[in-house]
Amino acid sequence: MLKEFAQYLVSLKDNKTYNIHGDTYSDHDLVRIKPHIDRPANLSVSGLDSIVKLVRNELDMFENLPVFIRVDDARTVSVFTTYDDMMCRDSLYTAKCDVPGFRDGFREYEQAIIELRSKSSPAPAWTTCWTCSPA
Repeated sequence: MLKEFAQYLVSLKDNKTYNIHGDTYSDHDLVRIKPHIDRPANLSVSGLDSIVKLVRNELDMFENLPVFIRVDDARTVSVFTTYDDMMCRDSLYTAKCDVPGFRDGFREYEQAIIELRSKSSPAPAWTTCWTCSPA
């Protein structure tokens, strides 16, 4: 009788699970155990050309889920899927602009033109003004 009582006490410690309507529950605290779903990790790149290459090469892996590309701000672009059957989105790629000295925000019209022109590629050396250079 004592042996059976000891076995009963030991069996109370064991965790039992129950499946109710497709969800798994535990009998100790009766909490829902989330199923493990493989999700892709978000890949961070530094250029829009990298995002285009990734989407083109890996588009067939998304099982006919539409892929969306969103411009988050002046320096960030995100790529994500639509909702799957579990109502979850996959955040696939993020491109962050790594331009040194880039300052976002509002500017006066003239200041914006000056900044845009100064960030463009420099003129070739043969276009320098010969009359303006010291003799």
